[in-house]
Amino acid sequence: MLPRIHRVGVACGAAFIATYLLGLWILADFVPAHDPNASAEEIAEIYRAHNFRIKLGMDVVMLAASLYLPWVVTWSAMIRRMEGAASFLSKCQLLGGLASSMFFVLPALVWQVAAYRVDRPATEIRMLNDFGWILTVTPVPPFLIQFIPFAAAILMQKTRPVLLPRWLGYVSLWACVLYSPAVAAYFFTGGPLAWNGLLSFWIPLSVFVAWELLIAGYAWRLARGDDDVSVPSHSAFATMTG
Repeated sequence: MLPRIHRVGVACGAAFIATYLLGLWILADFVPAHDPNASAEEIAEIYRAHNFRIKLGMDVVMLAASLYLPWVVTWSAMIRRMEGAASFLSKCQLLGGLASSMFFVLPALVWQVAAYRVDRPATEIRMLNDFGWILTVTPVPPFLIQFIPFAAAILMQKTRPVLLPRWLGYVSLWACVLYSPAVAAYFFTGGPLAWNGLLSFWIPLSVFVAWELLIAGYAWRLARGDDDVSVPSHSAFATMTG
């Protein structure tokens, strides 16, 4: 179990997903992603025609990034419960979550700059638009530093009762596999590996949302314990580290 306070973190995680999609998709209309092959004038016209919506949407996306952090803390607490006294995996996940949160903030800031002066040359607006999409789609490694420690903690836990089911660890590793092709978006402007393609955008986005909500559901069920719950002192990790 986790202390009940962690339900705040879980609520922030669910709110993060809803707020992020609200800002990026509903308000800014950035889903589906812009076509990498669109002309500079076509991209500039998007920012001119929907200037207020884009600015508002990016403000909401940055708000979502702040909600991600309490959720990362709760996520790390689940790992800490499974690994016991050895806190290596939970600390890796926590640092990975902090780094990952920046890749929600930074693209929004870049797109805000693109929308700030729409009278600038169209080529400059497209450059900033490209920059934002590259920052959104390709930074896979920081997210893997969250997913992999979580999967490892589940698969290595020896405490009884088991905190999380073993199949969830395998699902987490499979999520890593599905998420990873997005790093190839640097090399393509069309096809499934472009930043708006099936393998770089649609599958990673869908997997990320579904996986985050799945983990949040388990975390909500766990966060109903006594606030004095202590981390077990004996586990596979403690044994391995002596």
